Amino acid sequence: MSEFYILSLVEQGAGTAVLTWWQPNNNGYTWFLDRAGKYTEEQIAESPGYYNNGETTLAIPVEDIDRIAMRAVSVAHVYALIAEAKERRPPTPSSSR
Repeated sequence: MSEFYILSLVEQGAGTAVLTWWQPNNNGYTWFLDRAGKYTEEQIAESPGYYNNGETTLAIPVEDIDRIAMRAVSVAHVYALIAEAKERRPPTPSSSR
């Protein structure tokens, strides 16, 4: 049985490089593939105008996306972690000469 991710073609936002996927059970959207729902071929066949209409939604095989997916870290999140780590660091003693 094939499984599919549902890509939202509406929720992309102009000029963004982030894809928006449907969460499980038609429960909203996510930018994170590991939080995306996996939908069966039967679900899509029962309601293709909803899951795979080509204008607002596109059903893409999980195996195709998983084959090309890569793990990434948001630079903004990394900068926030760096700032937090610097705040937590104990002060270093001044070197006297």
